[in-house]
Amino acid sequence: MTFREFLDSNYLESLSFSKAKQIYGEPLPDDVAERLKFELQIIKQRGFSGYFLFLQEVVSTAQSEFGVWVGPGRGSAAGSLVCYCLGITKIDPFKHGLLFERFLNPEGSVLPDIDIDFDDEGRGRVVEWIHQKYGKDRSAYVDSFCKNISTTAVSGAGGVNQTPSLDSAIQYGHETLSRMKAICALVKTRTGRDFDIENIPDDDAKTMELFQTGQTDDVFQFGSKGMQKCLRDLHPSCFEDLVILNCMYRPGSMDYITTLVRKKNSKKAVRYIIPCMEKCLHNTYGIIVYQEQIMMLSRLIADFSRSDSDLLRKAFERRKMDVLSVLKPRFMEGGIKNGHKRDALEKVWDEMERKGMYAFQKSHAVCYTWMSYQMAYLKANYPEEFREIMRF
Repeated sequence: MTFREFLDSNYLESLSFSKAKQIYGEPLPDDVAERLKFELQIIKQRGFSGYFLFLQEVVSTAQSEFGVWVGPGRGSAAGSLVCYCLGITKIDPFKHGLLFERFLNPEGSVLPDIDIDFDDEGRGRVVEWIHQKYGKDRSAYVDSFCKNISTTAVSGAGGVNQTPSLDSAIQYGHETLSRMKAICALVKTRTGRDFDIENIPDDDAKTMELFQTGQTDDVFQFGSKGMQKCLRDLHPSCFEDLVILNCMYRPGSMDYITTLVRKKNSKKAVRYIIPCMEKCLHNTYGIIVYQEQIMMLSRLIADFSRSDSDLLRKAFERRKMDVLSVLKPRFMEGGIKNGHKRDALEKVWDEMERKGMYAFQKSHAVCYTWMSYQMAYLKANYPEEFREIMRF
């Protein structure tokens, strides 16, 4: 470790604990302190402390100096408590059961990938600030491309790469953030009320009624006719229901939405193959929806390590049969050692294998569902201002 890395890691630890105390109180709850220590240890070992400090500076400067709206997070970074405490992400990983090792595997070699959304205008100001502070010769635009196999259509998303050894992307400006910013500004102009959209209740009655009745035109990710029908069928009663539906409304997992609706509306208790599975699946009515659930089930049932549970998740997702052929005997052995019957373990494995290819990353889903919820809150509580801005 270089002297600079030593300084960075010490400062990151001090800053993370200081911010955590502001959020969770002092003394810190034991689980929070333990999670922070674990994450900071991995970040330090992998030599990424400076990367986290850089992004903290970017987000803090964007918000405090330029008034830029920053998204709640995207991708697996929302599973990091360090990111949440630093303000890089705005989703509490404890509240939503998100996993750090889905973001940064303790024994992996993959670099941490933290993407940040800004409002349209704000992104340009942030890019300009980076160029001025670090020099254009030390920052560069990057592009990432994905190919839709069924249509062979190619699309790209761009960003700014600041750290020479890491792929850190400041994404294109997000239209939803820009519109929410404009709506809130209009509300303040007309009512004099300057409320914090980040601290609205996640069980607002008007907002939930809007989702339940499918009145979600112009609401980010929930505006299609098909999604509106699913909302009316499911009749979501909490924020978690919205996250579930957002995850399942996509090819592959969409076939299970009817099962989700039936189980949610049934008066019968959900039956689990192995009783302890309820700890991981009760919020999703016994259905495997998230990649994080597969990871947790492997730990809970068969004592998989954090790293191995992530390896299993990737193997299911990418159908790596050579890896699965090694991990299945370990899953069976660990489950039997914990007192579970072989036939039950076979059923659990088969269920994880069926759902593993379509299970969605919960950390990303929570972030974007929260943005959708914020938009719906504005539509439900400030309909005139919402309609006026959405016309343009």
